[in-house]
Amino acid sequence: MGSLLGGGMFTLFFGGMWMDALCGGLRSIGWNVPDSQGSMFAWGPLPAGYDSSVDFCYELLDRTGLLCTPGAAFGSLGEGYVRFALVQPVPVME
Repeated sequence: MGSLLGGGMFTLFFGGMWMDALCGGLRSIGWNVPDSQGSMFAWGPLPAGYDSSVDFCYELLDRTGLLCTPGAAFGSLGEGYVRFALVQPVPVME
């Protein structure tokens, strides 16, 4: 059972439509958010012009209603990034 929950099956389930909807959608507007690498989370660098992941997350939420986690919540090495969860239905993420 563990192997079914590992990277392959998990990526198959959370990959494809979910990654295309979120990561592909963000890339289509010029934000280079790489596809998730076997988890239900996708990490993206802060867009140009931002230097605080916390400030960016608050501004994104205020402007769009999109919630993501500031990389700084994961320690100093996370600063400069934000984390998205691939958990909403695909039509919501589109």
